[in-house]
Amino acid sequence: AAEGKEMDAATAQGSVDESKVQEIASRQGTTIAKLLVEKEHFKAKIYTTVLTPEQRTKADELQARWHERMEHMGDRLQER
Repeated sequence: AAEGKEMDAATAQGSVDESKVQEIASRQGTTIAKLLVEKEHFKAKIYTTVLTPEQRTKADELQARWHERMEHMGDRLQER
């Protein structure tokens, strides 16, 4: 939230402080990367300690279908 406020200030009234925007964006990227890593650790822990073998199989199937859909959407976007 703080970075969002900083970004608003760096782009206030239609002016863009390029160096400030770049610095804030870099910090946001680092924050997002850390969150993604934590999310994957959490998913792995759930997968290995909570799900039954049958649920793991279903989770793997759902994930494969999700990736297929995303690839299909990407293909459609490239056609435009």
